[in-house]
Amino acid sequence: MNADTHISDLLRGKFELEGFEFATIDSQNTSMQALELECPDIIILDDSKVQISQALFAAFKQHKGLASVPIILLKHGAVADSGVQADIPFVLMPFRPSHLLDLARKQL
Repeated sequence: MNADTHISDLLRGKFELEGFEFATIDSQNTSMQALELECPDIIILDDSKVQISQALFAAFKQHKGLASVPIILLKHGAVADSGVQADIPFVLMPFRPSHLLDLARKQL
């Protein structure tokens, strides 16, 4: 999860109360390294912190341990310019944490 500290802390609390483990990753390179060590149940990317591209989504889908892991994008701005694939669910900022949590549950 890539997000500002206050958003990260808020989401951590919400997700942990629902039984999710929550990890914050600071950069795209660190993200892939961390994900190789422990495969998550779901990946939430913040487009203000990670360069979102078709190549990034392809890297997740080609990685043997991550190919089946659902991805949700936190989107800051217009969807049309985001490089988002049609099959990648997203939440537009600002959002309610409960909306993101509901979307995460539906992806699992």
